[in-house]
Parts: sequence; structure tokens; C-alpha cells
Amino acid sequence: SGDELDLAFSRWISTHYPETQISPLKARELRELHGCTSRSEKPAIMDLWVEGRIRKLDLTPGLTEILSGVAQKVVEAVLRLLKVADQESMPGLLEHIYLSGGLAGTRNLDAEVARLLIAAGLETVRVTSLSPVHTAESIALGGLKAARRARLDQWEVLAR
Repeated sequence: SGDELDLAFSRWISTHYPETQISPLKARELRELHGCTSRSEKPAIMDLWVEGRIRKLDLTPGLTEILSGVAQKVVEAVLRLLKVADQESMPGLLEHIYLSGGLAGTRNLDAEVARLLIAAGLETVRVTSLSPVHTAESIALGGLKAARRARLDQWEVLAR
């Protein structure tokens, strides 16, 4: 979860910069502002209080370490869901993968998830990250769209 990542990032900072005290809340703010799944992004150089004065600290290695497994975990979850999905709806599912929640704002997460799904053998995928503002609306619209497309036998499975 995002809370676990924030705590891990806070611990990473404390380990690598012991003179800096940072709360998980501040770690979340920094992760949301500078978090990225790609190593090619610009470095995450941040101003933090160290022993009573502001210092520029490079937190890129910590962010990379903490966020490196996020895309892989998302891919594993998608692959588990695809195993139980109706095979006839598979093409539509693969083109409508939406990431939501706090981690969806991580830069390049959608591109990295798509890259890993393609590497896992799925040919046509489209992964989109949703902003928190659009998450609830998009989930509701997606549910409505899925409900309208469902066949009667699919509804009967849900009724059991």
C-alpha cells in the first residue's frame, strides 16, 4: 500500500541521512511530487532540514528502490485477474486497464505496467493512470459499461 511505501521511504531517508528527521507524511508528499518508475527521469534533489538548516539531498536512489517493485506487483495482480476473466471479453479488458489510487500518480507507472504486460506476452494493452479526482467517476462509469455489456449467463454467475 502507499502507506507502507511512505514508511519505507521515510526509513530509507533516516538510514541514509541520519541527521534528517522526516515523517511518513512528509515522505508521502515527496514521493507524490517526485516518485517515478523510470530511472531516466531527472534526479529527485530535494530541500530538507538537516541539523537546523536546509540542505539539498538526492533522494533518487531511495525513490527508485522503494518504487521499483510497484509496477511488477500491479502486473502480477492484472495477470491473476486475467486468469479468471471471461475469455471472450479479454481484448476489451486489455485495452481498458486503469490505475487509480495514491500510487497512480507515480510518473511513468502506466507505461511501465504496459511494458511489463507486453513482456509477459500480452500483445495489445492500454494502461491509463487516473487522477484522484477522476477515480471514483471512472470506476462508476466502468462498472456501468461492464454491466451493460454483460451477457445473461454472466449475471447468473454473480447471482450464485
